[in-house]
Amino acid sequence: MNLSRSLVIFLVGGALLASCTSTPKHPPVTQSTPAPSPTPSQSIGPAPSKTVAAPTLPGGFVVVDSTWISDSVGWVLGGRGCAGTGCAALMKTTDGGAHWHRISAPPASVIAKGVIPPGNPAPETVSRIRFANSRIGYAFGSTFFMTTDGGSNWRKESVRLVDSLEISRGIAVRISYPNSGCPGPCDAVVERSAVGSTSWHRILSTSLSGVAFSVGIQSSNIYVAAFGNPAGGANDAHTAFWRSSDLGKTWTQFGDPCGSGTTGENDTRDFALASGGVLVLECVARGSGDAFLRVSTDGGNNFGPRRYLKAIKELDAVAAGSAGTIAVTYIRNGEGVAVSRDGGRTWSSTLSIRPAPESEQPIPPPGATVESFLGFQDARTARAAWGTAFIWTTRDGGNTWRRSAPFAGL
Repeated sequence: MNLSRSLVIFLVGGALLASCTSTPKHPPVTQSTPAPSPTPSQSIGPAPSKTVAAPTLPGGFVVVDSTWISDSVGWVLGGRGCAGTGCAALMKTTDGGAHWHRISAPPASVIAKGVIPPGNPAPETVSRIRFANSRIGYAFGSTFFMTTDGGSNWRKESVRLVDSLEISRGIAVRISYPNSGCPGPCDAVVERSAVGSTSWHRILSTSLSGVAFSVGIQSSNIYVAAFGNPAGGANDAHTAFWRSSDLGKTWTQFGDPCGSGTTGENDTRDFALASGGVLVLECVARGSGDAFLRVSTDGGNNFGPRRYLKAIKELDAVAAGSAGTIAVTYIRNGEGVAVSRDGGRTWSSTLSIRPAPESEQPIPPPGATVESFLGFQDARTARAAWGTAFIWTTRDGGNTWRRSAPFAGL
C-alpha cells in the first residue's frame, strides 16, 4: 500500500522525530504475538458521508501509522501521547478492517498527539510500521526493530535513525542516519536487505543531506527523495531525486521537476507511485503557496503539464491509485480528501472532517501537530487517517468513505 504523510521535525536528545506541518513530508510507502486480545471492534461503522463530525478519542488512543499486505490483512500502530511502552498499541485485522485484535507492540514509546515522550536521554521511539508478510515486520523511528514471528518478539536491530522504509519483491530498502545534527539529518544512506535479514548493505554511493528523506518502491523501481527546507530562506530548496529501475543496482539522479514559476521556486513536497510507471509530484510555489501536480507515466522520464489545485488550499499529502485516480489530503478548517479521476484536471472534495470544538481538542506542545497518512491499496481501495482513533476507507476510488468504529479495549 502506498502511503503518504507529512512531517514536522523535532530535535530531542540528538534524535529526529517525525510528525506533521508545512515542512517537507514523507511520501509513499508500500505497502505481532498475540498478547491477550481485547474484544474485537467493529471497523465498518457509519454509512459513508462527505462530511462527518470530528471524532472523540476513546481511551486517548490515536492512529499513528498503518501498513497492509493485502486488502484483508493490515496493522495499525497507535498510542496515547504519553511516555512508556505501555502507551503504545499495535492492532491487526485479517478481514479488511471489520474486526481488529491487539497484538504485541515493539518495546518503545510511540509519538502520538504531537507529544514527544520526555526523558533524558530521550526514550526510544517508533512512529512507523511496515510488514512484508504475516510474520516479518519492521517498526522504526529513533530506533529500529524487526519481528520474524508476527510480533511475538521484537528485536532491536540498529541504533541508527530510520526515516523511511519500503518493501518490494522480497527486498527491504531503508534510509537511515546516525544522528540529526548539522543541523538537520546528515550522512543519510540508502540501504538494502533481504526481507527478514539482519544484514544491510549500502546501495547508493551518495550520502544524502536535507531536512527529511523518503523512499518509494513500485515493482523493481526505487525512488529516493531528499527534501530541502523551503521555510529556511535558502535560494535553492528543491528536492533532489534518485531513481533505480533494477532494485538499487544502478542509479540515475534527476532534479526537481516542479521547477520554477512567476513567483520564484517551486518545490516538491510529496510524491506518490502507482503501477505502470506512474509518478505523481505535489509541488508548492514558494512565493504564493499555490499547489499543483505533475504526473509522469514513464517512471519520471517525462512529466505532463502542471495541474493546479486552486480551490484546494493547504495540501498535506498526495496518493495515486493510477495515472487518472489521484487523491490529496488538505487542512482547511478541519481535514479532508479531494479526489481527481482525470489525472488532476478536475477535483471534488469527497471527505470533509469538521474540527472538534476547541474545548475538546488536546493541547499539543508548541509547534507540534499530529501526523496524517493517505494511501492506495490498489486503484480503488485507499485509506486515510489524521491522528484520531479512526481510519477512513474507500473502495470506490475515493467517491465514498467509511469511518471505522473506535478500536476496542484501548
